[in-house]
Amino acid sequence: MKRIVALIICALFSLSLLVSCTQPERPLTAAELLDLGEKYLIELNYEQALVQFLAVIEIEPMNPRGYTGAAEAYVGLGDTDKAIAVLRDGLRELPGDANITVALERLVPQSQLQPITESGLKPEMAAQDEVIEMPELTEEEMAFWKTVYTYMTSEDYSGMFFDYYIQEYLPKYNIPSNIQVYEKMKIFSFDGENWHINYTGTGLKLLEFRKFYYGEIVEEKASGNGVGINLNWAYDDAPSIEYYSLFEGEWTNDLPNGKGIYTNKLADIVGEQCIHTYEGFFASGLFHGEIEELSYVAGEIIGYWQCAYDHGNYILDDRWVEEEAGKFLLPSIERYRFGRPGKAYQPDFTHQTPFGVSGRP
Repeated sequence: MKRIVALIICALFSLSLLVSCTQPERPLTAAELLDLGEKYLIELNYEQALVQFLAVIEIEPMNPRGYTGAAEAYVGLGDTDKAIAVLRDGLRELPGDANITVALERLVPQSQLQPITESGLKPEMAAQDEVIEMPELTEEEMAFWKTVYTYMTSEDYSGMFFDYYIQEYLPKYNIPSNIQVYEKMKIFSFDGENWHINYTGTGLKLLEFRKFYYGEIVEEKASGNGVGINLNWAYDDAPSIEYYSLFEGEWTNDLPNGKGIYTNKLADIVGEQCIHTYEGFFASGLFHGEIEELSYVAGEIIGYWQCAYDHGNYILDDRWVEEEAGKFLLPSIERYRFGRPGKAYQPDFTHQTPFGVSGRP
């Protein structure tokens, strides 16, 4: 009898274990998902961060952090269009939310923001009904477009700087009396044969004074893959030095947004050609995400660094070494002859391309 009772007790115990093991795990709460999402953002694990924030939107659609967190993850993954889309979804659920609005303004210029009604529909803007007349271009202005187009499509940026910009462009267009020429021409796009207004396709356009873009264009905005060049001033004491910068990669609304390479060419303190390249992710022209940097002087590498940025500011992670109280250094991954030992931490400096939000020259 005792043996039978023992067997029954063992069977009941085994059954209870089986039931407990087969019970589904408790789903995470919105607060727990948010904590995980924040953790993954700090670790720059954007794929997992996106999963958590999208789950927050699913179970708690009135929580603004779900949308802004998902947008940050999309930007980190180099997909700015999806970041903008998820923020617009957030404004449909939470019209006028300050956090979502600020996040959206970081990615889309204010002039491009359209109000969103509570029904989720975007009212048409009055400017879209206006007819813009095509100004006439002089033969000289048409020659200007064709010359710049040839340099950009052939990727002859050195020739563009030395042969055209220094010799012809600056003397003609870098004086106040000719600034209106630039103002007239910046509303056009040029596809190699014809000039367009409100153009969608592949072509050339002026971004700002001394800043040109060639690549994919959507409704007159640099959006898609393309190259932007910023032609800097030349100096008489260094006539053989290239002074220009390039961004090659993904664009949205005339700004670098997504994955790309930013190259900055200038002179060092002794007049040698100096080149810095930054490859990684960008948001509204700002360094944002993982960036790999190489520095060259006279064609020789002097430094190689990898670090992370948050909207142009360094993320102080474990790659930085605290040399003394409050002063940090990012060591070069490899040491080179005449190389720099490291980069100093600059908490108040915003790192960006010349096509960024503030438009540094």
